[in-house]
Amino acid sequence: MADPRQLVSTVQAYDWNTSAGREVVAGRIFFATNQDRLTADDESCLRRLASSLTPVLMQHGTQIDLRCEGWADPRGAAAYNLELSKRRCDRVIAFLQQALQGGARKATYTINGTGRGERSGPVDRLQYDAERRVDVFVKVTKQPPAVPRFVPAKPIVMTPWAKRRATIFRTYSLDYPLWRRLGLDHLIDEYEQNEEAAYPVRSIKPADQAKVLALLEALASPSDVARIRQEASRGRAERVLAEAYDVEYRRAYDKAYRRSPGTLVK
Repeated sequence: MADPRQLVSTVQAYDWNTSAGREVVAGRIFFATNQDRLTADDESCLRRLASSLTPVLMQHGTQIDLRCEGWADPRGAAAYNLELSKRRCDRVIAFLQQALQGGARKATYTINGTGRGERSGPVDRLQYDAERRVDVFVKVTKQPPAVPRFVPAKPIVMTPWAKRRATIFRTYSLDYPLWRRLGLDHLIDEYEQNEEAAYPVRSIKPADQAKVLALLEALASPSDVARIRQEASRGRAERVLAEAYDVEYRRAYDKAYRRSPGTLVK
């Protein structure tokens, strides 16, 4: 139980989303005379405060600032009261740090504070118990969502060799109209420019994934399409579709080359 000379610590219930942008007194932790330890009631109080902030910690673009101020009643030397108030403040900060640790966290937060010692003005003797405390201030700041910076895609610079191969495909492939209809001409250029690489097309961007799937459904076997869809659903769609595209484009190019006059060595 709390010392009879110690007031009961309290925390305030706030909707942190509606109080965002302003600093509020979230709690007051009271201490017994000459004491800096936290009672079970104090710790329970601080846990409730930490729990109320847990949902806020899961929000992107949020900053939580906790600030503590320690106080002492005016009895005793000023230097002693200052040191006692610092110890009280440190106790509260350490407990809050521990309570807020663990679990996934998307918001950022800071905890700091200081001991103030005793108040400079006169204090009624009957109010001494209210002076022995740590005030906990909380400010939740919501950052506006960042506007994505537009970075124009670098154009594919085709070498003469890559241009010749792309021309053969576009001229002699019976499947090329499908590429053109789906708007995948840029993947032809990308493949031919990087044709000697292990994976000429490194990834399929989200805007092209449905188009590439439509292309594969027209060219690959139903069993291959089912396997590709299953692998893509596991979170690697960009890479899985790129690998499947590379295989199907190579097959289509070989057919186009065989239909060409054969003047270009593969």
